[in-house]
Amino acid sequence: MNTNGSIDSASTSSTQSRLEQLPSELFSMLIDYAPEKIGALRLASGTVNWRVEEYLSQRGNVQILDQVVINSWLFENKFYTFEFVSGKDPDSVLQLMKDMFGSRIGKGVRIRCNRSTPLHYVAKKHLLEPIRKHRVHHLALTVEKVTVADPVALLKELSTVVRSLRIHQKPLSGFQADPGRSYLFGVSGLDWAPIIVEMFSGKLDKMWIMNMAYPNFIPPQYYQHNGLIDDLINLGKPIWFDAQKGVRFATDPPPAQENGDYFLRLAYASGTTQEVTNTLTRSFHYDHSGAMASHFESIPPDVMWMLLDHAPEYACALRLVSRSLKLVLTNTPPQVGYHSSRKFSFLQPTETRLLFHQCSIDMLSRLEKYDTKSVCCQCTVASDIDCLVRSVTKVGVYHEKTALCLDVLTMLKKIKFKSLTIEVHTISEQIAQRLLYPLIGVELESISLTASMVKINDPVKLLLDVSSTVGDLCISLKSQISRKKGLFGLSDWGPTILKMFSRKTDKLWIQILDSPGILSKSSADRIRERLQQLGKKIWFSMPCTAFDIRGHSYMDNNHWIINNTNLRIVHLS
Repeated sequence: MNTNGSIDSASTSSTQSRLEQLPSELFSMLIDYAPEKIGALRLASGTVNWRVEEYLSQRGNVQILDQVVINSWLFENKFYTFEFVSGKDPDSVLQLMKDMFGSRIGKGVRIRCNRSTPLHYVAKKHLLEPIRKHRVHHLALTVEKVTVADPVALLKELSTVVRSLRIHQKPLSGFQADPGRSYLFGVSGLDWAPIIVEMFSGKLDKMWIMNMAYPNFIPPQYYQHNGLIDDLINLGKPIWFDAQKGVRFATDPPPAQENGDYFLRLAYASGTTQEVTNTLTRSFHYDHSGAMASHFESIPPDVMWMLLDHAPEYACALRLVSRSLKLVLTNTPPQVGYHSSRKFSFLQPTETRLLFHQCSIDMLSRLEKYDTKSVCCQCTVASDIDCLVRSVTKVGVYHEKTALCLDVLTMLKKIKFKSLTIEVHTISEQIAQRLLYPLIGVELESISLTASMVKINDPVKLLLDVSSTVGDLCISLKSQISRKKGLFGLSDWGPTILKMFSRKTDKLWIQILDSPGILSKSSADRIRERLQQLGKKIWFSMPCTAFDIRGHSYMDNNHWIINNTNLRIVHLS
């Protein structure tokens, strides 16, 4: 400090952090790059807080908030009383929020009042006018009773001003949910199919209707072609439509093409027992040879994956464009699950991808993009196998009919995978011959078998062949096993277990609800003595009730050996 009492600039700069010493231009660029960090920057130091204030004063329209969600009872009641009781309305709730936060709110404000307010109070003054004035793109309505004079006209008018609309119809007070009743948005017994088509003919291109209480507002016959579906397709625009307990589908235009048809995926929404009806592919005849690469195909792989992070729902359609794009998209394999004889779905393991139907329809928060979500697409085995990659992480087979084996085998021959999960009621000779034996020799890491019954001619041969194929094997039986037949028809598993571990298998987990007599005390003693001497890192667990003393554990040859209700032998690694 000099004689005049001012702080010497050299000493001040020496005590400042590198962040505080940044030039104003660089400091502004940092905030422009990550405006959501402004709150944290304010807490860094008094100097940084002052520079943030200076930045905000110079840029009145900078976005510092992406979403404001207000759920507090006190705050809600203040607005409820002020707006709808006293009638003192300077502009609207959105205008009040703007006065509070300035113009630094990005995508919208969501206010949820816990009290029921009849929609006719807010339909025009507090709904349509703010939407038009503030250019709202996404609107979510949760309603019970709708008392406006013309609810259909209100929806049609909303479809001309918003791009996406979610309607959540709650059960009417005093009435139980009725699956056979046609009711939605205050109207009973109305044919909603042409109204939905008319709504999509405007600005609206995404709509989600949740009507679990009265799912019959769209009769099943409209799910078929030559009805609602074809009418929506013929509108000639990309559409996302989901009527829960009804029909869900999306039309996506092929990439890098103009005036073309659409790729349509049709599937029933979750919660229904009906199967997928069909999958249609309408597309151009692309150049699959890749001889003449387009500018789009010349995009570097890293940039391509950045594009897919933004729009992951186009991954399948892009694979069908050309061979070069197919190779690029093969770098990150999805997981495959086979669910029935008509369909299977695949999930891409990712933490940064977002789909419209997997979050609230308003899609306000950027933070939702970083939730753990998966991209799910559905297609049939016969027609759309080409949209799958040839290398996947895990395959699951879950079915009730033996006839499904041929379809499953057709799919499995065309792709490579590391893990197989099979859940069936009965492991029959047919399943063994058509599904398990053809996989022997394939490079697999793990197989999991879950069944209630086992009916095969030579169970020991099957188990030994499987143990020659995989290192990890899990066997689980759900129902009780009789003392006479035993597990897999074996009265004593001891010799078979030792033979299985002498092959490729080094991890074996056997789970049974009731396991009398499948492992005798002599066999258990033989396993404890020999298994940890095979020169392998063993992981083994199996129910065993033959021990006189339970809870005893000891170490031998770097393996923990535990005698409890299960016999466990686990390597220290």
